[in-house]
Amino acid sequence: MGAPHGDAAITRQAILLAARELFAAHGVDGVSVRRVAAAAGVNHALVHRYFGTKDEMVAEILLAEGEAMSALGRPEADAGASLDALRQVFDHALTDGRTSLLLMLRAEIDGLAPESLLAGAPLRPLRLLQGWLAENAPEGVEIDQHALAMVIGAALMGLASCQPMLTAGVGLEGEEPDEVRRRCVDLLVGVVAVAIGAGPEALGAAGDGLEQDGGPER
Repeated sequence: MGAPHGDAAITRQAILLAARELFAAHGVDGVSVRRVAAAAGVNHALVHRYFGTKDEMVAEILLAEGEAMSALGRPEADAGASLDALRQVFDHALTDGRTSLLLMLRAEIDGLAPESLLAGAPLRPLRLLQGWLAENAPEGVEIDQHALAMVIGAALMGLASCQPMLTAGVGLEGEEPDEVRRRCVDLLVGVVAVAIGAGPEALGAAGDGLEQDGGPER
């Protein structure tokens, strides 16, 4: 089977997209290079030529996802615009980026330690969130940005992997999944806003949702 028409970048992207889906669904160890090649529509020799090993594919997928999330973030913006950008990052993580989160989770469960595959590069989404918190926390406000970034990351991982179970567990199984996701994202943004001391005018839709649900008004 030959490579798809187009240049090397298109072929590499096809391989990475196929690997991302398969690794997230079956684990890195559970997927052969030949299976990735078949899903991408290329000869398996091309996979070795472009990436060498499956670990290198995982590293490139994680780096690309980090770049995508970083491009959405705007830590330099004012509080309202920056919170809106953060909402976009969270929403991306649970939609277009969901497969990458599942891949990270699979890799961690399989003992691959995904952060170790990046040759010293940080897991960009969490570092992005830490940087956002540091940039937006007003002077004099103490925030454990490491712990808060971990907790938000854990919430996103849980929603990405277990939203149907969690939805049923709280009695929202009749709700549209997209609406449940939106509510959860708004709440996470609200938690971050409270942590940095942002006023209700900065919360936008998240602030409205918190007030309607009986949450604290700031």
